[in-house]
Formats: sequence, structure tokens, C-alpha cells
Amino acid sequence: MGRGFGLNLSVVTDPAKSRPLFGPGGLGTFSWPGAYGTWWQADPSADLILLYLIQHCPDLSVDAAAAVAGNPSLAKLRTAQPKFVRRTYRALGL
Repeated sequence: MGRGFGLNLSVVTDPAKSRPLFGPGGLGTFSWPGAYGTWWQADPSADLILLYLIQHCPDLSVDAAAAVAGNPSLAKLRTAQPKFVRRTYRALGL
């Protein structure tokens, strides 16, 4: 997976393994997602901090997966954060 997880934090331990699932981030990058779609990442190797601030109350019922799968807008919302990360790094030439 390329990341280690602890109390309120994940840390990149292998950037090559972490990139496909979590997007760019150098060794030692740390981040955490919020319950309502907010997310942050600090990448010391790139001198970069990213903030992704959306507010979306997720479906917490037993049918949550079906609710997302049947709603293209929710699916797009969930894929926007990784695109944001990749495009930010690309735009900055990192």
C-alpha cells in the first residue's frame, strides 16, 4: 500500500506503492481524510500543502455502496479529490 497509518494520520512510506491509490506524495508525506469529504495533505519533500474542502454528508446506511453506485454525481464527487491531487502536482511540475 505504501502508507503507514496511525492515530489521525497516514504517512507515505513507499511513494511508488502509494501513488496509484492515493496520488502523488513524496516519502514522509502525511495526510488524513475527513468524514464529510474534507481532506488535507502535507508533502515536506515538495514543500507543498494541499487542502480539499467539500462538505458532503455520506450515506451511512447499510445500502451506502448501492447509493453511491446508483448516483453518478456522488461517484464524480468521490473521484474529484484524487484528480485534484494529481493535477496540482502536474501543474507545479512535481
